[in-house]
Formats: sequence, C-alpha cells, structure tokens
Amino acid sequence: DTQGASPLFLACQEGKESCARFLLDRCGREKVCVSPDDEEPKLWVNFADRPLNSEATPLYVAAQNGHHGNVQILIEHRCNVNKATRDKATPLFIASQMGFDAIVDELIQARAQVDTPNNTGATPLFIASQNDKRKIAKKLIDLRADVNSVTTGGATPMYIAAQKDNKDVAELLFERGAEVNKQAQDGATPMLIAAQNGNLSTVKFLLSLEVAEKDLCMHSGASPVFVSAQNDHLEVVKALVQHGSNVTLCLRSGVSPVYIAAQNGNLEVLKYLLQEAYAEYGSLLEDAASFGDLEKPIHDLLDKPAVGDATPLFIASQNGHRDVVKLLLEMKARYSCTEDCSSPLLVAAQNGHLGVVDVLWETLKEEVGLNLAKRGGATPLYIACQNGHFDVVAKLVDLKAKVNQSLQSQETPLFIACQGGFLPVVRLLVEHQADVDQAKQDGASPLYIACQNGHVEVVRYLLGESPRKPDRDQANSNQATPLFIASQKGHDVIVELLLSGP
Repeated sequence: DTQGASPLFLACQEGKESCARFLLDRCGREKVCVSPDDEEPKLWVNFADRPLNSEATPLYVAAQNGHHGNVQILIEHRCNVNKATRDKATPLFIASQMGFDAIVDELIQARAQVDTPNNTGATPLFIASQNDKRKIAKKLIDLRADVNSVTTGGATPMYIAAQKDNKDVAELLFERGAEVNKQAQDGATPMLIAAQNGNLSTVKFLLSLEVAEKDLCMHSGASPVFVSAQNDHLEVVKALVQHGSNVTLCLRSGVSPVYIAAQNGNLEVLKYLLQEAYAEYGSLLEDAASFGDLEKPIHDLLDKPAVGDATPLFIASQNGHRDVVKLLLEMKARYSCTEDCSSPLLVAAQNGHLGVVDVLWETLKEEVGLNLAKRGGATPLYIACQNGHFDVVAKLVDLKAKVNQSLQSQETPLFIACQGGFLPVVRLLVEHQADVDQAKQDGASPLYIACQNGHVEVVRYLLGESPRKPDRDQANSNQATPLFIASQKGHDVIVELLLSGP
C-alpha cells in the first residue's frame, strides 16, 4: 500500500500465521527492491525483511503486537533479527517495551543484540526498566546488557526505574552493579527524580543504600528535598529529612525548600519543614508564641529571600495562599519589601487576594504599610484599582487608605479606575472623597481618560450621579478636552453626554 506495507507485513501485523508461512514458503528466498524506481543504485532486501516506509519490518510489527507464532516463522526463514526502524528501535527493543517475555526469549535465542539503542540512546534494558518489566530486565542483564547505559539526555535504566517508581526493577539493577548516583544532563539523580515524582517506595529504597547521595543537586541547585517540597510530596519530604537531608539547600536563584513550599501553597510540607527546624525549641504547632527570639539560622530558613528580595511571606501573599501567610506570620516571619519596594500587601492587592489582605491587616495592623508605595508611586489601593479588584479596594478604603495618593506621574487611584472602566470602583472612590479633577502630569483628568477609552457608563456616572461633578472642559497639556478626545476617537454616545449636560 502507500505506506509500504507488503502482504507479509500485514499478515504479521494481524497475527495470521498460516498466511505468513505461505508467503514465506513461496517467496522467502527472493530479493525485493525497496528503493524508488528512479533511484540508483538499487537497494534490495530479503523478502522476509521488506520494511514499511518507517522501516518497521514484519518481524518488528509481529514482536510489537505479541504474535509469537509469526515471530517464530520469520526467524525460521532467517529474517534479520536486528533490523531497526527509522528511529533505530529493534524487534528486541519493542518486545521488551511491550513485555512479551516469550518473544524476547525467541529473539535472544536467535542472537538478537541486547544493547542496541534507539535514536534517543534507550536500550532494551532501559525500556524494560521504564515499563516495569523486571523479568525481561533480568534476562537482558544475564546476557550482559549494560546496566549503566545512558540516553541522549543522560538517563540510565536506574534513573528511569526511579522516575516510574519501579522499585523492584531498581533493586535488581542495583544488585547487578547499576550506579545510583549517576546524574542526567540536568544533574538529576535517581534519588532526585524519584523525590520529584513522589515515588516514596523508591526513595526509601535508595535511602537504605549507604552509597546513595541524598543531597546531590541538579545543576540549578535543586535538591531532592527541594523538588519534593515543590511538588507537595509530604511523605517523601519526611523520609528525606529523617535520613538527614539538608533542608537549607537552595536554587542558584536563592529559592529554598521553604520558599517553594510557600510559593505553591503546600501548607503541610511547609509546616513540617519549619517544625523540623524549630524542633530544638519545642513543638511548632503547640507553642508558636515561644519562638519570638530565634537564632539567626532559623530566621534565615524562614525569611531567606530569592533573587529580587522576595521572601516566602511575600511570594505566598502574591499567590493568594492565605493559610500559608497565616502560618508564616504566626512564626514571626519578617515583613519586608522587594527590590522595587513592593510589599506583601501590595502584591496581594494587585492579584485580588482579599483573604490575604485580611490576614496581613489582622496580624500586623499598621505595619503592613497601608499607603506604602512601590518604586514609581503605586500603592496597594492604586494597584487594586488598576486591576478592578472591587472587594480589595473596598477593604483598603474601609481601612482608611489614602484615596488621592498618586504616582510620581500624578495618576490617582480614581484616574486608573476610570482608565480601566471599572465603574463600581470609580463609584466607591468618589463616594470616599476621591478628587474627580486631579489630573496626571500631562493634564489628563479622570473624565478625560474615560472619554478617551470609550467607557460610557463611567462617563455617565461622573457627569450624572457623582456627588461631585468633574470639570468637563478641563484640557490636558495639549489643550485637548474630553469632548475633543471623544470626538477624535469616534465615541458618539460620550460626545452626546458631554454636550447634553449643564
């Protein structure tokens, strides 16, 4: 057919033994041309080995589909047992992958090469280890398959067994000389990849080996504890820590296991890491108040920032992990800003995390920096208005945040709310004494920016219901008025509103 499938190929694919035998008995000694008609020199192969366009042979497809009888027939007719597909997978590779023991035996008896890798470097032993085919793995090892062969990514059979939590295969590999600390190209070891995937049984097995290094890191600096904390694998974290793993090892960017647990909202992992760190002071959960005066190493664990000075408390606030924020505050985590002076309150407000805003205020009160601005002048209220987070805006206004505090460019919370068209926010700000005429540096007023952006309902409110009416003729530094910009932008309804009022 158009894919190059011969009658023999199809018979082997479907497990039609009698048909395959008939074809081989009739044509088995013939040669067939497998190159295009106009190609020179011509490529001829044995009839039994004629491949599909992907170069999969009848033997390969029979092995792939578990058709033992067809495999026997093809071997009897002296097919090439090592002929690989275009991606270099051999019949033994695919049989090992699929777990067809009898076919593997048949191919081995026919002297199939046991260590031929595919185009990614994976050998039959590698693929058997990946798919938890222990019996096949043992057969291959008995034939001296390389237990430390590596793929193009640097993964060994032990690595892939650990990644897939195939503990029995990992035990077999170790017994037969596999290296347990061999690193992949990114530096990940079998221990690390098992920890990353939450494979507790394999982690415990590796920890039981004296030769296994529990703190060997990836090139990024990620340790087994780090990746298990990152992925919320609490039991793996416990196993590693109980075997003496270092909980302070960080990424090159400064991100620690505590930081990554806080970032991802992994509350129980975070509790455990902190409890272990605080162990000499007593129970973390029973007597948190007694830890107000802790030694520097403990503070470093709790407050260690990543690049940019973001602490665990900051990142948890940014990501809206209320319970994590609450725990960190109970543990006296340091409330601090990043390099650009962004505070935990500001990033919580920026992302609309009302629960975090509540916890920060309830715990710290004025220490949260209600009106503390980041570089450029944005306050928590401004940034919440910019993103239209009404509930957060309402909370901040209720806490007496300054509604007219502006950026260095003089943009106010009301201006940015009008720019975004957030009518409920605009209404709330005006009701709390926001200056409706305070313009930015270029003279653009809140009304002007609402007209420019076509926010009809905001304009309607400002000109109509607002208890304080804006100056509808207030021009910017280029002498452009709200009417001018609305006309220029083609906002007909707004033009009518501007012309219809007193």
